[in-house]
Amino acid sequence: MRRALRLAFAGVIAIALACATAPLAPPWRVTDADAGTSIRVPVGTVIDVALPGNPTTGFIWERAPGDPGGLEGLGAARFVPDGAMPGQGGLVHLQFRVTREGATPLALVYRRPFDKKTPPAQSFWVTIVGEPD
Repeated sequence: MRRALRLAFAGVIAIALACATAPLAPPWRVTDADAGTSIRVPVGTVIDVALPGNPTTGFIWERAPGDPGGLEGLGAARFVPDGAMPGQGGLVHLQFRVTREGATPLALVYRRPFDKKTPPAQSFWVTIVGEPD
């Protein structure tokens, strides 16, 4: 009985260590240079969309209305300024996980969220094609 218990404990430790040391795949970076293209990635891939922006102006990047599914949003947008000066622009990062096989359009708009009547200042779209892993 003790031997079986030790073997089970050793197995649990081995699995925990394997999970803890398994490297995570970096997100697939998508930028404004990819606008209008199709990007093929395995299902489960994290997509990091990095677009120029400046939230101090009141403008934000957000997903266009009408979610077609196939992409799961991963948290709030993250802003990385170009430098230390307050109020300057930088890159806005939005992350999505590909959840199914097939083509999914990803449309983003840059606008002031409180001003829904004014058309977006910019738009961005790509097609994400989920492929079997």
